[in-house]
This record gives sequence, structure tokens and C-alpha cells, in this order.
Amino acid sequence: MMTFDKIPDFGDANAKISTNVDPVTGADLVDLTYSEEDKQGHMTLVKIGEDYRVTAWQKPGADAPEDLEEDNDLLERLQNDLKAREDVVKEAEALVKAEEGYTPEAFEEIKTKYDTLPRWDVPKTTYYDQYLQSLTSDNERAQDVYDKYKEAVDQKEELIHEASLLALSTDWKSTSAKMNELMTKWKAIGYSGKANNDSQWEQFHKYRQTFYERQRKHFDEMRAQRPENEERKKAIIEKTRELLANIKDYNHAANQMTRLFEEWKGVPSAGHETDEALWKEFNELRGQFYTARKAHTKKLREGYAQARDAKQALINEAKELLAQKDFSREATERMKELSKEWKTIGYAGRHDNDALWDAFKGTCDEFFDSKKNIMLSHREEWAQKKRDAIARRRDSIDKLEDNIKRNTERLFETFSMDKQEEIRGWIEKDKALIERKKADIAEMEEDLKSMKK
Repeated sequence: MMTFDKIPDFGDANAKISTNVDPVTGADLVDLTYSEEDKQGHMTLVKIGEDYRVTAWQKPGADAPEDLEEDNDLLERLQNDLKAREDVVKEAEALVKAEEGYTPEAFEEIKTKYDTLPRWDVPKTTYYDQYLQSLTSDNERAQDVYDKYKEAVDQKEELIHEASLLALSTDWKSTSAKMNELMTKWKAIGYSGKANNDSQWEQFHKYRQTFYERQRKHFDEMRAQRPENEERKKAIIEKTRELLANIKDYNHAANQMTRLFEEWKGVPSAGHETDEALWKEFNELRGQFYTARKAHTKKLREGYAQARDAKQALINEAKELLAQKDFSREATERMKELSKEWKTIGYAGRHDNDALWDAFKGTCDEFFDSKKNIMLSHREEWAQKKRDAIARRRDSIDKLEDNIKRNTERLFETFSMDKQEEIRGWIEKDKALIERKKADIAEMEEDLKSMKK
């Protein structure tokens, strides 16, 4: 490629030089005509940077350009490259000024494409560089809009999700209020961009309509059921009247009243005015019941207090008898009478009744256990005396039997009739004594057996 650092004239003072600016590239286009030995030569050049590049050269006298180092398609390549650069700049401009389709990533891709194009040192290259740079502020504004739309899209997606969860709810009052809140939030978010705004609204509106259509259908059904609901509530009122007229156990009646109230809450509306009137009637009956129960409870508590005081007095007397350690017949009978009196006293209330009974019973048990221990101690002394008496009698029987044995031997050794008769008298006497002692032993053993029972 042949270049010059200035326009050549080949020493021809009459050389003709014409310069034009290429509208596509902004580069200077030079056309040179000169003479040499009365023959003309022709050269065309393009200024790129500080150099002039030859695109064609026909020397003087030549019928056609010689095969020199000119670049015949230089201008065409230069124009094509600058046209491509112009197209990229226009693409960037359209992106940042477009209402939809902008993303920061798309703008960066365009800049990358611009930087990869062949770079020529011509005025239009500088112009496009500057113009692309000027689009940076537009890009920042576009990015702000993009970020705003993106944030709006994300916020609306959240509201759409919440609406989808509420669409099938049966909590009509609460959900209706929540749907209104979502609508207020939706309006506050604003526009979310052409690509998303309408489609997001369609989704959001669909879920809202699903709920409101279900709600409308529900209330239509409720209105149709109002006569039946009115009859059900009247039936509950009649049950309540009957309950009030036949109270025998307030605890049981309170449970029934609670069930009636739960049944009432389970009956749907019979219409606002009807509901108000029926509720007033039902609630007045409930008030009568609870007033009566309060009076009954007060009376019970007064009775509990009297019973508590009476039982405490019996406990105190029982403790006094125990402290005296008097286990006589009179004291024992009084302790038994205290037990009988206890049974005649009424209930002392769940907080005190069991504790009072435990205290009274513990005192009575301790009294009778102490008496029993004393009696057992006396019985043991008596039984020991009996056993000692039995032992003495058995020793006496042994001695008597020895006497009988010796006297029997003497009887056979004695020849005197009188003496024999006397000895026989002794033997019979000892036998009689043995029988009496055996009888005593049997009687005492029977006494010991009776004591064990």
C-alpha cells in the first residue's frame, strides 16, 4: 500500500489538485492531475489520519494504471465500515429511546459490537465515538426507567401471588378487606412497562374476580337460606327457655348453655335486622341464666362457709380429745358421735372439703389407734399372766403324776389293808387335782384364743 505524508505534485508547477470530503466517512478525497514530458498522469488518494493513501495511479503516457501498490477498494471498505459503525450507533440510540425492550445488558452488547468494528482514523469515526458517548446519559435515564419498571414488575408479581392465595378463601370479610388493600398497593406501584403492565393486570384482576364471584355466589346462597336460619335460631331460643324452666344442676345447665351458644354461632345469618332481634332475645335468656347461676353460686358459697366452720369445730374438738389421751368409754363414745355429726354437715366446697376431711379422719384414726395400742398393751400383760398360770399348772400336774407313780409303787409294796386304802385315797385325790388343773388349762387356753380373735 503506497502512502504519502503530503499530497505529491511530482515537480509539476501546473499540477491540478482537487479535494472533496467523502460524506460517508468525512475523509478528504484528493484527485491529482500532473504533466510529465507533455504527457498527463492521474492519481487519487484518501486521507486517513495524517497519511494519504493511494487508491489509483495512472502514470503519464500509460494507457492504463500500472500494477502499483494502490488500494483500489480502500474507499469502499472504509465506507462500509463507517456505515456499519453508523448502524450500531443508531441501534444504541433506538434502544435507549425505546419505551420497551431496553436492558442494561443489551446496551453493553451494542457497545461491545461497536468496539469490535475496524477502526479508521477519519472524522466520522470521531463523530460516532462522540455521539455514542453522548448516548450514555440517555442510557442512564433508560436504565432508571428499566429499574423502575423492573421493580414495579416484581412488586406486582408479589401482589398477584397474594391475590392467588386469597382467591379461594372462604373468610369473606377479612379477605375482602385484604383484596382492597392489594388494590390500593397496586395503584400505588404504577406503570410496569408495556411488555408487562397489561398482562400483569389481567392476572391480578382474574384472581380478584374469582374471589368476588365466589363471594357473591356465597351471599346469594346465604340469602336463600335466611328463612331456614331464622327457624333454627328460634328453635335454639325455645331450647334455652326450656332449659331455664327446668334447672336442677347448674353445672350441667351451664354446659348445655355453652352448647346452645356454640350451636347459635354455627347458624348463618338470617338477615341483619332478624339477626339483631333474635340475638337480643337469646342473649336476654342467657343473661337470666347467668344471673340465676350467680345467685345460686352465692348461696352455695354461704353454705360452704357454714359447713366449713362446723367441720372445723368438730376437728378442733377431736384434736382436744386426742390431746387429753382420755380413752375412756365416755371419750370413745364422744369421738364416735363426732363422726356421726360430720356426716350430717353438708359440702364445704372443693377447695376445703377434702382437706377438712383428711384432718378430721387423721385425728380420729390417731385417737382409735392410740386406744388400740393401750388395749393391746394391757391384753399382753393379761395373756402373759395366763400363760404363766398355765405353765404353773402343768408343772403341778407333772408333780402330781410323779406322786401318783410313787404311791402306786408303794401300794404294791404295802401289805397293810388300811395303808393300801390310805394310799389309794392319795392317788384318787391327786388324779382329781390333775383333772381340775387340766380343766383350768383348757379354759385359760380358750381365753387366749378368744383374745387373738
